[in-house]
Amino acid sequence: MTNGTVTQVAPTDLGKKYIASLKKWTSNRPAGLAVLKQNNFEFESYADDGTNADPIAYRAKDMKGVAINFHTSCCGASIPPNDQIAKEYAQLIGNRFAEVKPVDTMNKVSVVWGELKLRY
Repeated sequence: MTNGTVTQVAPTDLGKKYIASLKKWTSNRPAGLAVLKQNNFEFESYADDGTNADPIAYRAKDMKGVAINFHTSCCGASIPPNDQIAKEYAQLIGNRFAEVKPVDTMNKVSVVWGELKLRY
């Protein structure tokens, strides 16, 4: 799905929504949007130039999960620092893929662990 086209990508509306700290950057291993469309992949582009995207989440119809092409570069290309990539990945997972469930408080102790240790 990826190609060796060096491309300047900018955050899409989805990128701005799910990855607030994502900035323009140069990818040299983006996913080709035309290839994904031709092969009937579902996808969400988070940064692209209209032709190539990175980061992007995609899947074939028979896949149960999602593949994420995220800041993929090689051959000494300049990529964002690891702490920036980690921040962006955490934002994407938290804002797009994490399933938030309310805590069932039934039969739970409503005290901070440190206080519980001190009391008992």
